[in-house]
Amino acid sequence: MFASLKDPLKPVLYTCKILDDGPTPRFEIVCEDEEDAVVGGNSPAECHNQILQTINLSLDMDLLTVKTEGTDSDERGCRFFGLTHPSVQNVLQACPGARKCSRYKWIKFEVCRSEAEVESVFEGDKEASLCHEALLRNIRFARHHVTSP
Repeated sequence: MFASLKDPLKPVLYTCKILDDGPTPRFEIVCEDEEDAVVGGNSPAECHNQILQTINLSLDMDLLTVKTEGTDSDERGCRFFGLTHPSVQNVLQACPGARKCSRYKWIKFEVCRSEAEVESVFEGDKEASLCHEALLRNIRFARHHVTSP
């Protein structure tokens, strides 16, 4: 769930896909209220950045920072796609042929012992580029400071 491309104040469901595009994967995102507008790219970060740019345009302000290169951008894109979630990682590693992915960094999974450990996995998702509630707070703050004397 994230901000609608049409109306960023409204939360909508996004479907993130990874498609076979020959030697490299193709990443795509479809917004629930813009199903004809597929956001595609060569990486999760590229797709996520396009979403952020569209939302900035819709809001008519540069509220969301678009990071075009580096690990921050890559990390945010992977988080948006759900690729950093332990359940998703576990499923991906269990797929037939997963061992053929030579650049994949294998993860050893451990049983979480406390609710705090589970919460720490999702802590990074509370930033405005990933969390609709955080985005709404930033929009309200920005609009208040732009309109206040």
